[in-house]
Amino acid sequence: MAKKKSRSTQVHFYFGPHSDRSIYLPKKYYKEKIKTHIAEFAPEPVGIVKAWIKSLLSGRDLSLHERQKARFLRKVLREGGKIVTPEALTTRKDIRDFEIIVKDTTYLIRRVHELSNPKELIVSARELFELQAEEIFGFRHPRIIKAVKAAVRKREMPVLGVYGTHHTILSKELREAGIESSREVSSDIFRWQGVVRRKLYLGIPVSNTEIKRAAVSRRANLYALVHKKSGLHLTYKQISILDAIDYELLKRLNSKQLDKIIRTRDHREIFQLNGLPSHPTIRQLRDWLEKHSLFWRRLQLGEQKRKRKAKS
Repeated sequence: MAKKKSRSTQVHFYFGPHSDRSIYLPKKYYKEKIKTHIAEFAPEPVGIVKAWIKSLLSGRDLSLHERQKARFLRKVLREGGKIVTPEALTTRKDIRDFEIIVKDTTYLIRRVHELSNPKELIVSARELFELQAEEIFGFRHPRIIKAVKAAVRKREMPVLGVYGTHHTILSKELREAGIESSREVSSDIFRWQGVVRRKLYLGIPVSNTEIKRAAVSRRANLYALVHKKSGLHLTYKQISILDAIDYELLKRLNSKQLDKIIRTRDHREIFQLNGLPSHPTIRQLRDWLEKHSLFWRRLQLGEQKRKRKAKS
């Protein structure tokens, strides 16, 4: 993060690949002295968030990405900075409001996973993604912006926020709130769930076929299909490949093909319909992307240019 002369530009966000509760952060940020680190945590009562931070700092029983996150948190605290978790729920009203969202979301997630009738699935899945979009962008983002404003007002800068790539809308919202910020976005392709949520929040029309792609994306869980484990135990490169595969493979399936997968629940057909073996390796998936995805090739070229520039 380059030094800025103006206080209003001392706000920087890194948007990276999301692995459950942790985000990969490039090593260059460890060289920066951060006064306020705005960290992404799922909305929970503040006591639970504090307990989890304490468990991270203890360094015990952590996943690959949690260890990386813990190292950065310790670095910020060691240098006299502070950790801000704007999504922590501090009032009874916040907790009550979010409990309602969680209850409704849990019900709809169960419906999306249980339904085998495509028409019924579309209705429940659209409701689910609309609710998740409201939770992410309508419930969480105002709290993040409020935290940034507080840091700027108190001159507790530089500010570094670290969030998943689906939060990149924050840059526009900060600008609208009168806060200039810089940002870095990792070379990442959104999974269909993220694509649909963003469109719904921005008021962009979402077709029923796109809803079905996002629903199948959620039901299939390609992380587990390929690696038989959650995103917590995958490397950044593996996550990037699987996110791109999710988008590119499902983009090539038409409505009838998606209906069949919804009815049969044979999610390995996603691979087979795209000319891949039913149990592909990560190497086979990467080779498929190199051959079929122009967007992926452009992202990789951009990543190579950034690496060369960083070394020079």
